[in-house]
Amino acid sequence: MAQAALVQKTRVHDWANLMLGLGLFISPWLYAYSAVTSAAVTAWATGAVIMSVAALALWRFAEWEEWVAIALGAWTMAAPFALGFKAGDLALQAFEIVGLLLIASSVWKLWALHHPDDETLERIRR
Repeated sequence: MAQAALVQKTRVHDWANLMLGLGLFISPWLYAYSAVTSAAVTAWATGAVIMSVAALALWRFAEWEEWVAIALGAWTMAAPFALGFKAGDLALQAFEIVGLLLIASSVWKLWALHHPDDETLERIRR
């Protein structure tokens, strides 16, 4: 019961992660770097995995999904450098912003689950 109330309250983070994955997925078209194969394929693959993990978290919560999202955020931030693609400033910014926001959202959710506020605790006790 208590876990269900906390998960319901933090569901917005899963929706945010889903939108971040979608944003990364469509960024090659939005920022016109779809012709840069390595950057575009990385954006599409990573965005699809982020969306899949977020959808799984929306369907059935498990804490490990947040840890996977944190790792995906770190990969998203490291990918432009690790893969050495030169897709221009907008592609690099898209990867860095999505990665940073994904990590922040997932850490925030983990924090909220392990440190519920007084209002949530009061609702759980009723």
